[in-house]
Amino acid sequence: NIARVRQVIARIDRDTAATQVVTLRNAGAREIATSLQALVGNGGGEGGAAAPATIVPIDSSNSVAIRGDSGTVSRLADMAKTLDAQAASGTEIR
Repeated sequence: NIARVRQVIARIDRDTAATQVVTLRNAGAREIATSLQALVGNGGGEGGAAAPATIVPIDSSNSVAIRGDSGTVSRLADMAKTLDAQAASGTEIR
């Protein structure tokens, strides 16, 4: 039984999360991170489970780090790039 329990734990105890860093040229890292976090905020998982992704602003390189399942990370990275591109035509002076 102990061997079976160890096998089950070994199958469960895996980190399958993907991580991606998106460097921003036009928008601020905190602004993009806040926007992305609002998108995934309370919509994480069934029954109010943990958020499907973690978004962290990195001010020193003006980028955002995104961690979660690969599909969600890919979609959020695309969204960050789109928001950054749209900020290029904005009226804000950086």
